Amino acid sequence: MKVIELFAGVGGFRIGFENASKHFETVLANQWEPGTKVQHAANVYRKQFGDDVLVNEDLNVLLENNYSFPNHDLLVGGFPCQDFSVANTLSRSKGLEGTKGNLWYAIAELIKRKEPKYCLFENVNRLLLSPALERGRDFAYMLTTLNDMNYAVEWMVIDASAYGFPQKRKRVFFMCFKEGTPEYDELKNNNSSLLRRAFPFKKKEHSNIKYSFPEGNFLGSGTPVDVLKNFNPAPKKTKSAYKYKSPKKFFQYGTCIDREYDSYDIIPTYNDSYMLLGDIIVKDTVAEEFYVDSKALEAWKAEKGGYTRTRTTKDGFTYNISFGKMDLYDGLDEPSRTIITAEGGKSVSRMKHLIQTADGKSRRLIPLELERLNMFPDNFTEKGLDESGEEYQVLDTRRAFLMGNAMVTGIVQKIAEELI
Repeated sequence: MKVIELFAGVGGFRIGFENASKHFETVLANQWEPGTKVQHAANVYRKQFGDDVLVNEDLNVLLENNYSFPNHDLLVGGFPCQDFSVANTLSRSKGLEGTKGNLWYAIAELIKRKEPKYCLFENVNRLLLSPALERGRDFAYMLTTLNDMNYAVEWMVIDASAYGFPQKRKRVFFMCFKEGTPEYDELKNNNSSLLRRAFPFKKKEHSNIKYSFPEGNFLGSGTPVDVLKNFNPAPKKTKSAYKYKSPKKFFQYGTCIDREYDSYDIIPTYNDSYMLLGDIIVKDTVAEEFYVDSKALEAWKAEKGGYTRTRTTKDGFTYNISFGKMDLYDGLDEPSRTIITAEGGKSVSRMKHLIQTADGKSRRLIPLELERLNMFPDNFTEKGLDESGEEYQVLDTRRAFLMGNAMVTGIVQKIAEELI
């Protein structure tokens, strides 16, 4: 199967597919980070896989200039998630209206031009609730666009740790099957489908009335833009808009074909072995800079101990925001918490990982351990190769950033094995 990898990063999709089978061939990898002087992700990709298929340019620019994309069977991509992410406040989560989120239109244009048999996309699970006050509107537009191009869609929110992988990382994966493929017919006939086979689960029944859909599970009539404008509008706000959200429409698992969708929450039924944080911790000597001394440890305790802070909006409204208490150390006997892009550096953060070593010392995770949590080869991001062919050492903070943007490649491998 010939594969195009969009928003390739350092190659997480490629690793997953190539680990699964020699029958996947990447024919183009597109990676571009806007506003960045040095394209570290592309340079790491170049170092690991060579320069034959890497195109380090903005996807929109390529489409505008009628770039000749090669024919392919499978289009994959973890498209930028900043405008859907929970890392943003409700007011800043612009969804498809954001500068990052609107890259979906470029993806749709490429699908329209090349019509691959399959597509596989990954994003933060908040995508299913975007935008904040009209929950599901953006995803409804995506589903409509794909259905109108004769693709059936299956999506699933997968927590990597629930299926034996070493990190608690929830992401929504959605597979798209072109009409004429066996998987399209499976969905049309309500038979077992690919993601469900790769990641078994049982349906979670809802009893709360807010989950009922008296209007039926139909995305809407008209163009995809009409659906975007009219799907699940927020109730009229009174005191606070954020208290009057639209009802939830898309759940952890679902399928959609011909604009009809079925969706519900799920309970994983995985019953095999699990990888834990302690399994990936290095036993060798770690550089002194990753250790936290007793003075700095007090700051870590304060940051993770819970507190309330006062904030003021632009119009002068003042409010308090509380942060709950969390464990100072990450337990080695369970999967790790989600890696974030700000994992690197010495600055104190409640979201960074901190572990206690066998000799009682405290330290942060090193880049190699972050790579292992995403199931990348050891020291995969250690070096980059720039366009001139010069090799250089990637800074540890940048390596942490790259892993915070990456995915658990084992998830992709499972999907690829099922697809092949």
